[in-house]
Amino acid sequence: MYNFLDQLIINVEKAGLEGLVYNAFTFASGCTALSFNIWYGKKLNISFIKRILISAIQISLIIVIMKTVLWIQSGFTYFGINEVAVVFVFLPLIALVSSKILKLPFNKTADIAAFTPLCIHIVARMGCIFTGCCYGYPCSWGIYNIRWQERHFPVQLLESALTLIIVLVLLLILRKHKYNSKGFLLPTVIITYGTVRFCTEFLHYGGKVWNELSMMSFHSLLMIIVGSLLLFVMIKRNKLRSDHYVSQES
Repeated sequence: MYNFLDQLIINVEKAGLEGLVYNAFTFASGCTALSFNIWYGKKLNISFIKRILISAIQISLIIVIMKTVLWIQSGFTYFGINEVAVVFVFLPLIALVSSKILKLPFNKTADIAAFTPLCIHIVARMGCIFTGCCYGYPCSWGIYNIRWQERHFPVQLLESALTLIIVLVLLLILRKHKYNSKGFLLPTVIITYGTVRFCTEFLHYGGKVWNELSMMSFHSLLMIIVGSLLLFVMIKRNKLRSDHYVSQES
């Protein structure tokens, strides 16, 4: 017996619109990131024009990185779009590039960079259920998968929901601190998302390269390492600034 979501996926497949629907979610994810950045950048006292430019630069870099990583993974034979999760380890570089181009403090461009892929992931991941990609293990209470013609655990929707929770929790914390992250937001996002993604990878079906670990599992571990190193750097940076202000006052 098909539920409403199953029937919707089947109807989209019968109409031959699964690719179009997936692309629509992808486009909507970029619009979501842009809208969020315009709103959040105002909290950081960034001018409207620079909010637009930051979004354009960072989204463009994200697309280039996704394509490049997939090109390398395919043995330099395919230059398509990879999933946005591969971008997280490159976020410090993306923040640094946009900071240099727009002559903005790294802390501000890093805060924008932290949320951009999260917003993209929340929306784009939902489009995966219509093409049957990034699916979970077969289970009777899952959602219909057009590739396997059976129900699979809706890990795509779970990851979308968990990413949304990460964004909401971080916003609540930032609100208490008047949106002043002092540079800690970006490493926190990289570590948190890396940890969550490492756990959800065990719910994905297939694509395992060593025991129950996939390439994304190892990529998630790399996220945690990169985020931890960046966090260490930001702690040292803030400590040096604090020591400098104390010495100036004395």
